[in-house]
Amino acid sequence: MISEFRNYTWERKNPLAIKELIISLKQLDISGTLYLGYPIIASVDDSIVIDALLVSEDIGLIVFSILEETIKSSIKSSNEDKLNDIDGKLYYAVKANLERHESLRKGRNIAVKINIVLYSTNLLTKIGDIKIATSSTIAEVLKGCEKTDSLYFKALNAAIQRVTTLKPKKKRDNVTKNNSKGWKLKEIERKIANLDRWQKQSAIETPEGPQR
Repeated sequence: MISEFRNYTWERKNPLAIKELIISLKQLDISGTLYLGYPIIASVDDSIVIDALLVSEDIGLIVFSILEETIKSSIKSSNEDKLNDIDGKLYYAVKANLERHESLRKGRNIAVKINIVLYSTNLLTKIGDIKIATSSTIAEVLKGCEKTDSLYFKALNAAIQRVTTLKPKKKRDNVTKNNSKGWKLKEIERKIANLDRWQKQSAIETPEGPQR
């Protein structure tokens, strides 16, 4: 059975596709937790909101990105570049966030297998080595994903449920200019603080390191 936690202020770019993804996952014989609208820090000045993040001991860690209509509408070589960019950006953002946790390291490497799956409502053509799933192919695509060693699964769950944000050096109440550095940081803080609505572990402020 899949438990679902939703970021209620998340602006979904394709609610119908998200709904289809949820239905498709719940029809599969798997258990785990599905986070919708999961925000992570991609850099000091930027954040990424992951459309859907599935943590399942059955199939591993799956990062879903809903494809935009402009990409789904045609199959061209330029689309492969766009999809590779999406795939790579998500992978490295998630990896950077998880590898900060000592409990998820194996030697110099991260012990977690990160699987990126691009979800589409109608794109049926395979593009390179990118994992693309639809409602009819999602079961097959997930079977091909790499599982994380069960020894690290408890630590992975804890890391996903813990959101670390940077304590602001100064208040940003007076920030009004869109796309300024202060405005971007304020947006990051707003998105991450919103995880409290999931009633999971509270966000941790880290001015110089993890604190409780």
